[in-house]
Amino acid sequence: MHHLHTVFIVSSSLTVTTIINNCMLKYDYTDEWRLIAKLSIDFPFAQQEVYTALEKEQYYGDEDRRYCPNPSSHILKEILDIVKTNIPNLLLDMTNHPEFKHKWCLEYPEQLVNNTKTSCMFVCDKPGYNIDTHVDSRMQVCTGMLFFNHDDDPNQSTTFYTSHSGDNPLLMTSQYGTGWYAANTHDCWHSGANNTQRNRYSIIFINKLDLK
Repeated sequence: MHHLHTVFIVSSSLTVTTIINNCMLKYDYTDEWRLIAKLSIDFPFAQQEVYTALEKEQYYGDEDRRYCPNPSSHILKEILDIVKTNIPNLLLDMTNHPEFKHKWCLEYPEQLVNNTKTSCMFVCDKPGYNIDTHVDSRMQVCTGMLFFNHDDDPNQSTTFYTSHSGDNPLLMTSQYGTGWYAANTHDCWHSGANNTQRNRYSIIFINKLDLK
């Protein structure tokens, strides 16, 4: 499937590049069996410019985690559009992964894409935010995050494990324009936190089953 202004480059190393409106999204699977991809994208704005816009937005939700689905800033609107445009390609590539096919027993890759809906929004995690090791709701097929931190800070990152007890920890990067995309499987336990004195800003996007 091809879209206007979209180019797909697939290599044998499981690294995929999608170019949309001159913004390059790269996703690289961590290994052959664990359905987790490292994400990176070159946003057309400087990190400080985006961070300042995020600081000015209005957020809703819990005390330590708050959401902004419809930003007022034109910068953030453009970033949200870029990410939303990429999500179907991420999911389609995930459904083509041999391990994913084995777990889901799909008749054809588009079957899942055609039966999911996606939410995508900015998130502000306040200092002290913490979510213990968990797997997501069974309704969620895949989840992804992209971060807006100036640098890669392990105290503001996500860690994946292969069990609830924390086996095989895999720490993801949290620097500006990096993140992760993961299938919600029985061995995709993860935790996250903001153990710093500043806000953690990100985009979170979720592919959820659309059962009609």
